[in-house]
Amino acid sequence: MADEGERAAELYTQAQEAILELVTEDNERLPVPACPGWELRDIVAHQTGALIDLITGSTRGFPSPAWAAGHVERFSARDLFEIRDLWRDAVRFESAALFRERGLDMLPDIVTHELDVRSTLHDDSARDEERVRVAFDVIVGWLDRAWREAGRPALRFETESRSGVAGEGEPRATLRGSTFELSRVLTGRRSDAQMRALDWSADPSPWLDHLSVLGRRDTDLLE
Repeated sequence: MADEGERAAELYTQAQEAILELVTEDNERLPVPACPGWELRDIVAHQTGALIDLITGSTRGFPSPAWAAGHVERFSARDLFEIRDLWRDAVRFESAALFRERGLDMLPDIVTHELDVRSTLHDDSARDEERVRVAFDVIVGWLDRAWREAGRPALRFETESRSGVAGEGEPRATLRGSTFELSRVLTGRRSDAQMRALDWSADPSPWLDHLSVLGRRDTDLLE
């Protein structure tokens, strides 16, 4: 578990530094298409607040949209550079025990928001970084546990670099795509129409309502 915690901390820090490099005083007010109602600075605020709350055990409402919105409100009057410093300090001085406890489960949220930032800035780099692939594996594992508990039929996921199964029994269908694209599907960054248009081996209807671990979109997101 210690090794996993160290690996999680390393990959988390890579995503953190990417976000902090990309979100600047010049672009912090840009709206984020992947997160309706948010600006780029709100992603930094959410990540800062989320890490501090998890470190201090202030997890009431976790991981609901209201919990995330609370972070945005908490830092709404703060300067971007002050928020950045708080986030960096929390990782540097306070997060080691959290990464040991939660390990790779810390990755999906920050990696998803890194990709949200890049999408806003029309930056398609980093889509095949290790942290994206590892976060995808973690999410498939979450789905597998949730779907088994609910008795949902199994679905196989196949990308250019990995294969995974979520659900009960033998897979009844396969969903194919890039790790990036399927990651965006599983984190609520694709509409129903976009999900149906993917490479399915069978009718996707049994899975569409349950694919995302972070809510659903009503409109297409083009990246």
